[in-house]
Amino acid sequence: MKYRLGLLLVLLTLPLGAAPALAQSDISVLSSSAENRFPQELVFRLQARSAAPIQKVSLVYQRSDTRASQLALPTFTPGTEIDLRHIVNLGGGREAYIPPTVVLTYWWVLDDSAGHQMESSRQELTLLDSRFTWRSVTRNDVTVYWYRGGDDVGQTILSLIEADLAKLDSTLGLRQNGAVRVSLYASPQDMVPALPVRSAVFQSEIITLGIALSREVLFVLNTAGNEETVIHELTHLILHHFVGRTFLYEGIPAWLNEGLAVYMQSSPGQDYSSGIATAIRRNQVFTLRQIFSQTGEASEVSLFYGQSWSTVKYLIDRHGREKFISFLTKFRDGVRFEDGLLQVYGFTIDGLENAWRESVGLAPRPVASPVAPQQPETIPTLPPARAPQPAVSDAGQDNTLVFVLGGAVIVALLAGIALVAGLLIARRGYG
Repeated sequence: MKYRLGLLLVLLTLPLGAAPALAQSDISVLSSSAENRFPQELVFRLQARSAAPIQKVSLVYQRSDTRASQLALPTFTPGTEIDLRHIVNLGGGREAYIPPTVVLTYWWVLDDSAGHQMESSRQELTLLDSRFTWRSVTRNDVTVYWYRGGDDVGQTILSLIEADLAKLDSTLGLRQNGAVRVSLYASPQDMVPALPVRSAVFQSEIITLGIALSREVLFVLNTAGNEETVIHELTHLILHHFVGRTFLYEGIPAWLNEGLAVYMQSSPGQDYSSGIATAIRRNQVFTLRQIFSQTGEASEVSLFYGQSWSTVKYLIDRHGREKFISFLTKFRDGVRFEDGLLQVYGFTIDGLENAWRESVGLAPRPVASPVAPQQPETIPTLPPARAPQPAVSDAGQDNTLVFVLGGAVIVALLAGIALVAGLLIARRGYG
């Protein structure tokens, strides 16, 4: 009621013959489109018209996998008709990277010189790797994309994923809670340009069999025997679905994330198991805190994965499935990682490391005890000391008396100087 009255008062105060203010419909979008040129760029285009010059255009786009919105301010020449193009660079590092198969929702917000604003209708673009012609199959919010092979390729992987989802549920109570999109690449050479930028040395020494790029997106090499890769990468996604935090698993240590993924495989594989076995034999394992983030050194990959797997295996096999699920639930519910460990297992991160070390035959690592806050030093009350006898100089004069007299003279001089200075300041203030 107040809103209608206010509007009426505004209209009544308009001078006779004055034109009404421009409505939102006076700004119109003539055409809007987005062109996918992955892995290089996205090209957005807009044509619009307005009764008053359009002075500002904002492009907003939102990713389906993160729900994060990004704002861009395209450059253009203001006017009553505009025709602009805006390029989003996808090759500018991890910050600019958007993985293929993500659905982008985008829209425009236009402002004119008359102070009116118009928001366009929302449009969607499924970002696919534009180098290939993709086929797809979808069932129960799981979509598989591939570009080489017949229908059986997609159906085989889809059935494998469904079986793995059932395994994750029955083993750990981890369930799908959102879309899963899998891209099958025919070779490492095809996959590498679609990956986020990593060091040239790492990429030259390590072949990526699969990778989870967000809470929705998996890349898998479409090679024989990729069943282990599929369950490994799928575990990352479903763990993220369970925890419900921003990718890449904010707050989840890398050793837990990767260790659980290897644990869900039918076996850790020769590289990982031999990597940790050799390190244990030489007593050259990582500290647990060292593997809270993933290694960037190709030479450390086997040990990193092997030790991560071994640590998770210790937690589940030694302490039971129920405790592990309870621990993940604590973390999902917002309990700090180390607090969750303490509440469920009764040990800290360092305590877990030493418990694991003992389980594999290594001596516990010395852990510095917390330093207790220092108490103020207590000074005992002592009986009065006997006054020392005054020393006598060669001339037989009492040095103590000289010092006392000298100090008195100095004090008197300072007092006189202070008195004179005060008088001068007083005189200046009254002048």
